[in-house]
Amino acid sequence: MNEYPNDAAEFFLRGGFPGGQEEASERELQYAGAEVAIEKIHKGETRNIPFGKHTWRVLSHYKLHYKNEQGECVLLLAEHSFDDCHYHALSKKVTWESSYMRQHLNTVFLNEFDAYDQEYILPTRNDNPANPWFGTDGGNDTLDRVFLLSIQEVFHYFGGSRKKVIKKSDHWIDDRHNVNRIATDYDGMAKGWWLRSPGRAGNLAACVCEDGRLWLNGWGVRCSLVSGIRPALWLNLS
Repeated sequence: MNEYPNDAAEFFLRGGFPGGQEEASERELQYAGAEVAIEKIHKGETRNIPFGKHTWRVLSHYKLHYKNEQGECVLLLAEHSFDDCHYHALSKKVTWESSYMRQHLNTVFLNEFDAYDQEYILPTRNDNPANPWFGTDGGNDTLDRVFLLSIQEVFHYFGGSRKKVIKKSDHWIDDRHNVNRIATDYDGMAKGWWLRSPGRAGNLAACVCEDGRLWLNGWGVRCSLVSGIRPALWLNLS
C-alpha cells in the first residue's frame, strides 16, 4: 500500500479542484468538532450530522472488539456533493491508490479538521475491486483516513445490482434506486459525485450522475467534464 503521490499537492495548490474555493466562500463555514457529531449520533440522529466544515449522514454502525476493549464507530458520507474537480491531474491510466483525488482527500481535506478531531477519524483498509461489469483492475488495497465509495459500496448502501445491466452497451445502472443515489450541492441543485472505482478503462473513473444513475463506463480522470465529491470516513465514537 503506497503513500500518497508526492507531486499531488502542487497540482491542487494550482487550482486542480476548480470551483472549490469559490463554492466554499459562498456559504458560511461553521466548524463543528467530533464531540458535537458524536453527541448527535448517540441521540440516534443519522442525517445532517455536523463535523468539520460539512454535514454527514450515517451509512453504517459498527461495534469494535479488540482484546478486552470494546468500542463503536460509524461510517459517515458527506451529505452533499461539493467541489467541482477532476479525479486525476493527468489523462492517463490510474488507480485509486495513486490518484491525486486520494492525495487531496488525505492531506488537504483531512487537514480541514483540527488535530484533536483528526484523532477520531480511523485509518481504514479499503479493498479496491475491479469494475464489476468491465473487469477493469481497481488496484491494490489502500489505507485511508478519507476516501470515496466504490461501485460495490454504492450497491450495498444505496441499492442496485450489476444484474440490472442487461447488455454491455448499457453502461448505466438505471433503476428504482436512482432517487437514493441523488446528491445535491449546498444550493440544493442536483450534482454528480465521483467514486473511487475504475470505469470501462484505467483512464476512466466511475461516478454517480446528477439523476442518480450509476455511470459504470466512467468519465475521463482528467477531461473537460468534472464531478463533485462526497468524502467518506469512519468516525470513532469511543
